[in-house]
Amino acid sequence: MVLMSVSTMAIIAVFVYIKRQTVHSRRKEKLFRKLKMIAAITKLNIIKTDYFSHKLLALDLLGQKLVFLDYHNYENNIIIDLDEVEECKLIAKRLTIQLEIIFKDPFKSPYSIVFYQKFVSPEVLRRHLTRKSRQWKKKISDILSNNLKPAKFDLSY
Repeated sequence: MVLMSVSTMAIIAVFVYIKRQTVHSRRKEKLFRKLKMIAAITKLNIIKTDYFSHKLLALDLLGQKLVFLDYHNYENNIIIDLDEVEECKLIAKRLTIQLEIIFKDPFKSPYSIVFYQKFVSPEVLRRHLTRKSRQWKKKISDILSNNLKPAKFDLSY
């Protein structure tokens, strides 16, 4: 039986942590580069971005657009025209919390943005992401009800 010293285990733990942070940073940078490219092509004026769980949510308040990019699932990437949105709901299930975007067009399926999944996100992160999802729901709902003007938009989180 081979025993590792505490210092060896600590060095390995630090190495693993640094590796994860590097991967996390690269993914974040890649999503922000993609958002910048999309914004340039579609002439979006992004005023708010939020990165969480390898996903990026961005808002163009003047153009009334919401951009969602998912690093792990590019098929989920979407630009949502908020003028086409009827309402925004927060759906908390046993295992997830998600923001559901319901469109005015009854033939268009609702779009869900998953903020966390119970078995993927640790408890502390779930609480943080739950607060974040509530803040985004409020911001989108305010835009939809025309109560949110660019001058009143609170960028703090």
